[in-house]
Amino acid sequence: MKKILSYISLILAMIAAVFAAFRLNPDGLLRGKQEVMGLKDIEAGKDVTGHPAGEGIPCISSVAEFDQLFSGTDHVTMKPVSIVPTGVWHIKSWVNPYSQRRYKGRAVGAKKKKPEVIVSKLEIHMDYNQYYLLELEDGKYIPAEIPEPDADAIKKGKDVTLPIGEKRTFSMTEHLRQICGKYGAYTDGVFFAFDEEWYDSMELFMVLMRLGLGAVVFLAMGICFILLWDKVFPDGDAQ
Repeated sequence: MKKILSYISLILAMIAAVFAAFRLNPDGLLRGKQEVMGLKDIEAGKDVTGHPAGEGIPCISSVAEFDQLFSGTDHVTMKPVSIVPTGVWHIKSWVNPYSQRRYKGRAVGAKKKKPEVIVSKLEIHMDYNQYYLLELEDGKYIPAEIPEPDADAIKKGKDVTLPIGEKRTFSMTEHLRQICGKYGAYTDGVFFAFDEEWYDSMELFMVLMRLGLGAVVFLAMGICFILLWDKVFPDGDAQ
C-alpha cells in the first residue's frame, strides 16, 4: 500500500510543481525596475514599447481610436474593462524559433522550427505569449499580446493601466478568427505591449525562477506526503 501511495504522491507532487512553475509570473516581480517613459522619450527616439506609461502617452478607450493608429509608430496605453483568453499562442518575438536536439552537450541533427502559432487551453508554454481579447470602454474588443501579470490582474477585476503598446499586424489563424467573430473583435491589428529587449535579457533568469519554484514545491509536497502516510499508516499497518 505504501508503495502505491508513494507513486501517487510523486505524481501529485509533480503536478503541483508544474502548476506552480507556470503560474509564477516572474516579470511581475521584476518589472518594477523598468523606467517610466512618456512623450519626451518618444521624441528623443527611445523605444518605449512595454514600459510603464508616463506623461503624454495617450490612453485610448475605443476600437475606433485603435483603428486610427499607425502600425509600429504610434504608442498608446489603455485601461481594459475585461479580458478574454483565446487559447491561441504566438511565439515570443525574442525567442529563437529554432530548436535542436543535444547529446552530451553537443547539438546533433537538423534544426527544427517551432510553430509560429499554437492552440492550447493549457497555460504552460514558456516560449509563447497568449493572444487575449481586451474589452475597451466602448464595449468592443481588440486582440492583444500583453504581459501575464497584467492579464491576471484584469481577470481579477482590477483597474489596470497597461504598459505602453503599439499596433502591429499579425497572422489571423482560423481558430482566432472564430473567437474574434464570436466577440465581434477588431481583426486588422493587435495591441503589442512587451519591452522585447528587456524580456530577451531576462528570459533565462525568469525560466530559472520558474524551475526553482517548481523544485521547491515538488520537494515540499513530497515531504508532506511522506509525513502524512507515515502518520496514517505506521510501520506494519500497510503492506
